[in-house]
Amino acid sequence: MIQRSRFTVYLALLALWATTSMATAQQNLFNVPSGNITKKDEIFFQQQFNWTKPVGTSNTTLDFGLGHGWEVGLNFLDAALYDRSDGGMFNSGPVQVNPDLLFNVQKGFELTEYWNLGVGGQFGFNPNNRPKDIRFLNLSWLINSFEVPDHPEYGKWYLGGYYANGAYRGPGEAGGFLLGCEIPIVPEKFSFQFDWISGNNDLSVIVIGGVYTFKSGWQLSLGTQMPTPRSNNEFGLVVEFTYPGFKFKEFKR
Repeated sequence: MIQRSRFTVYLALLALWATTSMATAQQNLFNVPSGNITKKDEIFFQQQFNWTKPVGTSNTTLDFGLGHGWEVGLNFLDAALYDRSDGGMFNSGPVQVNPDLLFNVQKGFELTEYWNLGVGGQFGFNPNNRPKDIRFLNLSWLINSFEVPDHPEYGKWYLGGYYANGAYRGPGEAGGFLLGCEIPIVPEKFSFQFDWISGNNDLSVIVIGGVYTFKSGWQLSLGTQMPTPRSNNEFGLVVEFTYPGFKFKEFKR
């Protein structure tokens, strides 16, 4: 979940030129789900950091592929790295010891060779010492991913919609559209990446940046976060580390 801020960060993309054995698409772009499903008996990992002037947060996702187009997993969202709403940016002061805890599930459908559909959701709660302040959290989505036949250089394009309850999204509209793209700049190494969550709630931001895939399969994404029109969100920096597919049998060793 995305925190508000009043701090503008300009993105510097780091392109590391190395040989890569393969490139695999991310489960998410920055904030918009891609609809890609973790393969059977594989574990997907993603660690995202959101840095803004008053607040920094950590968001972690683990998913496990079940086969037949299904995946399930856990999300640990909004663990505070610092909270300096009084103006000091880099002094530590976490406002939440434990992250929001959510279970996620997604089903993927391969409609054609170039068109996939993902339907999923996250469901959980916010740990709190006071039971009356614990809230049910829910985000649900439907996302289409498209490719242009015989033109991989045009990348992938994403279009869908979402619903989030008030505890998840904060004040504002309950849902809206999801839009994104991932376009290769250096094939199998580096891609331009963009996503947009519409609306005027705490989720409603645009992120523009890029993703680099290392030879090991790890991915590094860097993006500049901007507010959507009509939202009160502002500017920040998004950093993600992703590994799209640990083999479960190898992981156990």
